[in-house]
Amino acid sequence: MSGRRDIVPASIHPTLPGRAALACCVALLTLGLLALAPATALAVSPHVGGPALRTCSICHTPHKAATSDEILRGLGGTKGETPLCYVCHDGSGASSNVKTGSDSFGLRSGHVLENIVDASTPRDLTNSCSGCHTPHGDSTKSPGLPASSVNSATVSTTDNSWCLACHNDAQDWYKTKGTYPALSNPSRDASGYPTAGTFAGASVYTSASANAHLAIPARSGAETRTAGDCLYCHNAHGSASRYDSLAATLAPSSAASVATDRATGDYAALCFECHDGSMAGASDIKQYVTHEATDVSDLASGGHRIKSPGGTLPPNSPLPCYDCHNPHGSSRGNKTLLSDALGAGLDTTASAGPESVRRFCLTCHVTSETLGWDSVAATYTAVPATAKVEGLRRDGGAEGSGPNGVGKNWLYLKTTPGHSRADVSMSCYECHGNEYGPADANNVHDPGSYSVALHTGTPEDAPITILGQSYGPFACTDCHEVELGSEHAKPTSSGNDLGCAECHPSPRASLSPNWDRTTCAQNDCHAGTSTAPMHAEADAAHTSPANSCTTAECHFASIAGLAKLHSTASTTVAGDTRTSCQICHAAEVTPAKECTTAGCHNAASPHGDDEAIHTATLVPAEVLMSVPSSDSYIEWPGDVDCIDCH
Repeated sequence: MSGRRDIVPASIHPTLPGRAALACCVALLTLGLLALAPATALAVSPHVGGPALRTCSICHTPHKAATSDEILRGLGGTKGETPLCYVCHDGSGASSNVKTGSDSFGLRSGHVLENIVDASTPRDLTNSCSGCHTPHGDSTKSPGLPASSVNSATVSTTDNSWCLACHNDAQDWYKTKGTYPALSNPSRDASGYPTAGTFAGASVYTSASANAHLAIPARSGAETRTAGDCLYCHNAHGSASRYDSLAATLAPSSAASVATDRATGDYAALCFECHDGSMAGASDIKQYVTHEATDVSDLASGGHRIKSPGGTLPPNSPLPCYDCHNPHGSSRGNKTLLSDALGAGLDTTASAGPESVRRFCLTCHVTSETLGWDSVAATYTAVPATAKVEGLRRDGGAEGSGPNGVGKNWLYLKTTPGHSRADVSMSCYECHGNEYGPADANNVHDPGSYSVALHTGTPEDAPITILGQSYGPFACTDCHEVELGSEHAKPTSSGNDLGCAECHPSPRASLSPNWDRTTCAQNDCHAGTSTAPMHAEADAAHTSPANSCTTAECHFASIAGLAKLHSTASTTVAGDTRTSCQICHAAEVTPAKECTTAGCHNAASPHGDDEAIHTATLVPAEVLMSVPSSDSYIEWPGDVDCIDCH
């Protein structure tokens, strides 16, 4: 046709191979179409320059292309798509710096560009920017310029479909590495961090019932995010974080960082961007990690601490979030983002019942019989010596000094009510708390030890009942220190065979969440009907006194313990054997302080008739003692009082 120049591939460019010639023709056609397009249509692409600037030739040189595909221009000794994109996307021209910026391939973790220049070589999608992006798109409709097809999946917007095209149910992104690890047994590095095997697939991630994080609300503004956006936690290209292109730190504590981690929560900064009380609907977990951060005593539990040496984490490290939770959801029917690595069907909500809570806790801890929960077999089994949590043997091992004695770690629960296989009706929350309120509340993130939280109030004066007899009112703190953490750690209470049952009634469910912590006798704890009433060691001498023990100043606080004065004495009168103080006080304790009754302190008694033994104030005095089988007295040398002997 006269006046026209037809585009004929090989004949016009005989020196180019057929594929390159075709690409060249396509590029020329594109250039022609762009030339005919109005300026308003070109303005939608960030890669289109102004009328006086080059547009296509910034990236393409049809006659001097460095690559046969996309006819890209060369850059001296380098060629290919990625270095060409870096010409602008290195902070010198484009708004996004993906070479060295805060979200870039040059940082510690993220999508790795393997720099394969030959585009025909088999590669994963991160070998070239066009694996995820299209340079010719409409940025007003698709910010970030997603490719229309990624890994054969259609991507039309910047929502999670872009990421899930490769991070799909088949785990296509991992195929060049091998078989993706099982969710029940993720691969871990030397620090214990799960490096692979924590993503259950696109179907689980996009299921509201399986993934609670899908409910994270959308956000608009400079960094627009869709609901449950992957970019809330991950950077697209890379990050300074140690793992997984994470937008902030999520890593195990080290000996150098553990003190700071307890104080600031830096080890889980990623999680605490939301779980610090700043986001509605996200529990403030950070406060339970940082609570009493400087306390490193045995009972300090903020952050559900590692207590034993010998594992992957130093003692008093907060337990890493990933040990219990999977932020991507659960494929095994676990609630509240509980990790698939722990088992299946796990639910720690209070409505699930005590046995459900116990099963979750016993996926790491073991009962006093060293039994742990196996959700695959749906039964309790004896754990092997090879079973470990953060490098610590679940059966107790030989690390540290745990509750069950020297040489056992804290995963092995001591022998006490609630810790045995048979205690299926006793929730772990009953003693260790499940309150999500103030920073000093106890829950799984700061589990109270030995029910200390139930005794942290300020006791008030109240009547005290011993075997049906009321005394007082007194405050428990007249004789006891509160809070009772130190009391529960004594060998006479938490350390003995009976444990909590030494003091607490059965069932301990009577210690309800409504416990007001005002008297020690509340909820029948230390009252007369308790299995361990207050001052039980003195009850035999006061089964039914007519008067209070403190009446007439007999056994007031400053001389506590005189109830045992005659605990080993006994007498039989007319076939009636009386023991202890009942020898004299069988009927009542007389207000008159008569000491000569029943031959106790008259002239024939071992102590003579010195009635100072029961006076209000015991002062040093000469003591006359009779000599048995003699009518004489011996004056005890020196000034003594009764307490010197009794």
